Amino acid sequence: YVIVAPLTLGISGSGTVSGATNGQLFHVGVAYKITAVPKTGFGFAGWTGDVITNTPALTFVMQSNLMLQASFIDITRPTVTITNPAKTGAKWSNAVFNVSGKAGDNVLVTNVSVSLNRGAWMPATLSNHGSNWVQQVNLIAGTNTLAAYAADSSGNFSLTNTVNVIYIVSAPLTVQIMGSGPLSPNYNNAL
Repeated sequence: YVIVAPLTLGISGSGTVSGATNGQLFHVGVAYKITAVPKTGFGFAGWTGDVITNTPALTFVMQSNLMLQASFIDITRPTVTITNPAKTGAKWSNAVFNVSGKAGDNVLVTNVSVSLNRGAWMPATLSNHGSNWVQQVNLIAGTNTLAAYAADSSGNFSLTNTVNVIYIVSAPLTVQIMGSGPLSPNYNNAL
């Protein structure tokens, strides 16, 4: 006489379990082995339920009402790039500048933060499900350092990306001629 019971098997996060399925019937009192396999970009966090361990390969003895839960977590950092300015050292002639870029993640980018000249981090405006971002900053005369990083829905952070933009301040030139005679070239009121 063999007693069988269904295994209650749950999965949270992105991954699979090999060796068993939810509701599968197993012989009570017999040892079985199952393995948690995370999806690419995820890590195995552990087994919970009637058996608690952080080892992906789990050997258990079947019993009535046995419940096992495999948990997987996102371990992939998001990415962030700055696309405006397109390269470091770009020159700009206006104090107001829209720094923008792209961000990506295997799950979801929740925010991008931008810093100007190592100042406070400001939240950028996200669009296209977090893959594009923009933040307006006010440059100071000379070289300005723009930095950005992204965060995902699992609390992972990208590396910080930085570029420099050079704000060139312009002013009109007033040329006065004392006496008579031509001026060539005439830069009067030119920036």
